[in-house]
Order: sequence, then C-alpha cells, then structure tokens
Amino acid sequence: IFLHAVKRKFSFASLPETHQLLQKTCRDFAENELRPIAAKLDKDSIFPSKQIKKMGELGLMGINGSEEYGGAGCGGTGTIMSVHNALYVNVINTFGTKQQKEKFLPGYTDGTFIGCFALSEPGSGSDAGAMLATATLDGDSWILNGTKAWVTSGHESSAGLCHGKKENKLGIRASSTCNLIMEDVRVPRENVLGKTDGARVGISSQALGIAQAALDCAVEYASKRIAFGVPIIKMQSVQVEFGYNFTLKRFTYKTF
Repeated sequence: IFLHAVKRKFSFASLPETHQLLQKTCRDFAENELRPIAAKLDKDSIFPSKQIKKMGELGLMGINGSEEYGGAGCGGTGTIMSVHNALYVNVINTFGTKQQKEKFLPGYTDGTFIGCFALSEPGSGSDAGAMLATATLDGDSWILNGTKAWVTSGHESSAGLCHGKKENKLGIRASSTCNLIMEDVRVPRENVLGKTDGARVGISSQALGIAQAALDCAVEYASKRIAFGVPIIKMQSVQVEFGYNFTLKRFTYKTF
C-alpha cells in the first residue's frame, strides 16, 4: 500500500483534454528520448541540440506562443524548455508589440533558436532592486553594461553577448548555464519590451519535476535493494523519508 501511494502520480484528469494530451506527449518524450541519455548529458555537460530540435517539431518550444508566430497557443504549465517558454517566448508573446513578435518569435517557437533570460548577477538573485547592471539611454538606443550570472542556455542562445565559462551545476549541466557579460551593448529603443519602469512559476515547476524524478528513482531502487532479507522500502526508517518527501512535493504541487 505504501509503495503504491508513493509511486502514484498526481491526477491530471481535471485539466482540459488538450493539456492532458500535452502532458502525455511531454512524459513520453522524456521517457523515450531524454531519460536514456540524461546521465551522460549531465556528466559530460552536453547541450541536447538534437533533442531540442525534436521538441520544437512537437511544438514544445513554443507552448505559450501565439499560433500566428508558430506557437501552440497554450498556457505555460525541463530546464531548457521551462526557461525558453516561460521567460523568453511567453514574455515576448505577452508584452511584445506586433513588430517585436514578428521579429523575435519565429524560429524560437520551433526550436531552431534558443532564448534565455538574464536576471541574477554575481551579487544578487531574484531581488532585482540589488542589480548593478546599468541601462543608459543614448539617443535612440539603450547602452547596457554589467554581468549576468547563472543564465540558463546562455551559451546556446542567439543573443549577441560575450559568454563566460560554463557553470558546473550538479544535475543540470546539460542546460549550458553561464555568465553573460555586457560591455556597451547597444539595444535599439524599439526592442524594449513594455515600459522601462515597470512569481517565477517556471522555476517552481522545474524543481517539482526534478523532485518527482528523484523520488521515482529512489522508490525503484529501494524496491530492489535487499537488506536483512527484505527490500529496504519495507523498512520504517526508509518509509518515513519517502513519506516526508512525498508530502512536501504534494504541498508544493497544490500551491500551483
């Protein structure tokens, strides 16, 4: 009974049929295309370019982009895919002008190009008020100077910026995380999204997915590992750990 409870996936029956189909497509792709090579990608810090292209062909790299620009027209519900959709495609699709969407969405919604989002700096994280990078208005352009840190897909993105060395981030090395160094980067005013004075759900979703995968692996191992003549998953001390993690994950899921 305990094993069944821990391994039980959350029900997606309440989601619209199109979202249920999307969830199944993502899980099938992850199981068949990513899981067999995930450990090697992480160990060798390999960016999964071929798999990203396949994800684009499935429509997964433009989930929340408008169909007009090659997206799927769905709400944004892996690390590369999460950042690309939630913090690049969705931001432009939501705040961009028609001209900006026509310029910056095609090619990104089918996985041909990869987008990134640069907020954190060496001395600040989500507290945007502590940023040291500057944007100075110069005629019809903004001049950017500063360093952004831990930028997911930074090395693979199509931005014309200097890249720092790739970060060695345990478990997500394949996501090509690095610093982005801006030295007098000139950005035309027409490229600014929304106003200049103006909850990162994608990051939470990413963490929840990693937690689910880790729990699945742990349960599978504990079901096969024998100690004192029985699988260790039948031992109370192990069950307590699984129960604690399962409960935390479930509460996190409920917050969405």
